[in-house]
Order: sequence, then C-alpha cells, then structure tokens
Amino acid sequence: MYKTGLIEILSRLTSKQMKELSEFVKSPFFNRNESVVKLFEFLRLNHPDFIPEKIEKRAGLQKAFSKR
Repeated sequence: MYKTGLIEILSRLTSKQMKELSEFVKSPFFNRNESVVKLFEFLRLNHPDFIPEKIEKRAGLQKAFSKR
C-alpha cells in the first residue's frame, strides 16, 4: 500500500487539510461506508510519514474490514 496513488495524495496534504478531509469522510451525508472511515482513520494516524512497515496493505485492509 505504500506506493499507491492514495498514499501519494495523502502525503501531500497538510495537517489542516487532513482534518478537513476527515470531517468529510466521517460525514454520513457524503459517506455511508464504515470501511472507508476505518481505512481513512488508519491512514490518518500515520500521516505524514507513512512508514511502510506500519501501513502495509494487509494491515490496512484488516483494519478497514474488521468487525471491530
């Protein structure tokens, strides 16, 4: 997941922009998919460094699609 387009875009956002994007992603008006919220929160916690070991694809998908 480290060299995906999503990571490239998110790494260019400022902290303020990430906060605003977080509000957008969490908004039930724009997004009703809880998996998207979980995946975004997983990535947001690793912003802006995105250390490859912490954001490997398997970990991100497990976080997004887990029942917890």
